[in-house]
Amino acid sequence: MSTTPTDPPSGQPPTRRLLERPARLVAFLGGLVGLVATVIGVVVAWPNDWWPRHPPEPKIFVKDVSNFGSYAIPHSAARLDSPPALVKFNCTKKSGEWIRTLNGVPYRVIIDFVLTTERDESVVVLGLKPHVRRLTGVAMKTNVHDCVGGDGYFGRQAELIVDERPPRFKLFDENGPIERIALNLGKGDAADFHLEAWAKTPREVYEWTVDLELLIGGDPERITISDSGKPFKIVGPLPGTAPTVDLSEKLENGEIYCSDHPRDPSC
Repeated sequence: MSTTPTDPPSGQPPTRRLLERPARLVAFLGGLVGLVATVIGVVVAWPNDWWPRHPPEPKIFVKDVSNFGSYAIPHSAARLDSPPALVKFNCTKKSGEWIRTLNGVPYRVIIDFVLTTERDESVVVLGLKPHVRRLTGVAMKTNVHDCVGGDGYFGRQAELIVDERPPRFKLFDENGPIERIALNLGKGDAADFHLEAWAKTPREVYEWTVDLELLIGGDPERITISDSGKPFKIVGPLPGTAPTVDLSEKLENGEIYCSDHPRDPSC
């Protein structure tokens, strides 16, 4: 008994149906690739301030770098006998600039900075990691007192002795010494800090930066504190026999002048 093959229900030849299947697959894959490309383009072009793809980590902003107005210079005291014409007052920017042109290095460095965040964050300050390099071939000879005094800061702060091995630091808050400082920062908050550093080895000059060691949301992090990307400098005390020059005896009183002329650029 013979049978006669029937046509496909669609009425289309079998060969045509076989050719349509790869075409539909190619069309599907082309659409999928187009969808993926569109999604990637949207993600790349998405404004970061709408929904940050990588929320910014906390940052440090240095507000001020100062010292107690005492320096060492690699010159004899006689080098300070003739101040430049523009340097009329002590305790001013001009007097500090003059000392720096003489390669003066401060005995102490005071850094006031803020830690900020753009998201709610728990931050724990664990300590400091200094990076210190001793400078060779520098012979400091003379003490220079420009505007001696302290700053009386009593908030969150750290003290650092850069030339101890390992360098030694202490953390403080408003109540005194503390092992670590815990903060809960909200978006846009800023926490003020104060860092004071000095060296103990007589006459030695050091370059240094320091990393603030943190736990941010439970993860370890380090943020470097530097002098606008350069290392700070500091010098150990000169022997008691070293000559000392007090600029208040050679220049007019800058504290009085600047209190009367606060907008003077030299102040």
